[in-house]
Amino acid sequence: MQHTHIPLLQTGILPSFISDYLSGKESVQQFYNLAPSLENFQLQIENKKQNFHNRTVLVEVLQQQYKAFPITDAVKNNIESLSSENTFTVTTAHQTNVFTGPLYYIYKIAHAIKLAQHLQQHYPEQHFVPVYWMGCEDHDIEEINHLNLFGEKLEWQEKEGGATGRYNPNSLAALATSLRANLANEHYTEEIISLFERGYTQHETLATATQYILNELFGKYGLVVINPDNAQLKQLFAEVIESELMNETVAKETAATISEIERLGYKPQANPREINLFY
Repeated sequence: MQHTHIPLLQTGILPSFISDYLSGKESVQQFYNLAPSLENFQLQIENKKQNFHNRTVLVEVLQQQYKAFPITDAVKNNIESLSSENTFTVTTAHQTNVFTGPLYYIYKIAHAIKLAQHLQQHYPEQHFVPVYWMGCEDHDIEEINHLNLFGEKLEWQEKEGGATGRYNPNSLAALATSLRANLANEHYTEEIISLFERGYTQHETLATATQYILNELFGKYGLVVINPDNAQLKQLFAEVIESELMNETVAKETAATISEIERLGYKPQANPREINLFY
């Protein structure tokens, strides 16, 4: 197989703010702490060592969440290792898209796994765990309820309302039939469709089904999937929630930064609302 390598900065698809960040341009250095270089991970490790909190709760919650289905030794050991001071996570996040959604959903997870492996090789005295954080409390069902395949849009019509991760996924089995027809002559069709059917028919929520599917796909690599829609985890977050509700903290704290980004001629990457909590 022949392949061509095109440096990301030469693709022309990145906004100028991100291009200048990746290039290390001085104008954007004020907006981040450390550049993403291998050497700087050592500094990041030292920084994170000062933030050793709530690991016992984290491990307990993860162990409880993984009771619903078998897990590999790699995942089990990674969860247990989170209680250790020399364990660090490489975390990515995304909503609970049906059938794993757009391709970059998979790329993000694969990147987290690969980066954890890369850091493990260079810093063998530490332990690195790839983590996928499910955005399962997002209520924007239209953003996650479809996929585009071979020019056809397959859409889940469920409209329960509220956190999408709490939706009952059973009706997705019917959509899997359409997906099987589209993939009839592809490699691994039956394997992947059967996985989706088990995920969506044997679990009561989209979040749990997603965790099961990703565990089946990436468990052998030690990927840990966390569902943040959990009372114990929310209790640890209570002060932040209260501050956001009462003081509109995020909007106020980011206003000056957004203003400076615009002054330099860049487009802000996000514009916080007055209150940045899901309904």
